[in-house]
Amino acid sequence: MADVWPIHVVGRVVTGQGVTLLDADGQDITPQTRGYQHFRETP
Repeated sequence: MADVWPIHVVGRVVTGQGVTLLDADGQDITPQTRGYQHFRETP
C-alpha cells in the first residue's frame, strides 16, 4: 500500500485514558475546547 499512498505515523497508543496532544518537546498542548460532540446526551 505504501507504494501507492505515503504512510506516516501520527501518534501512538499508550496505557491510560483519553487523548493527549503533545508538541515536539513532549509538552501537553491539548486544546481546552474539543471538537463537536456528536453523541452528547445534553444539548
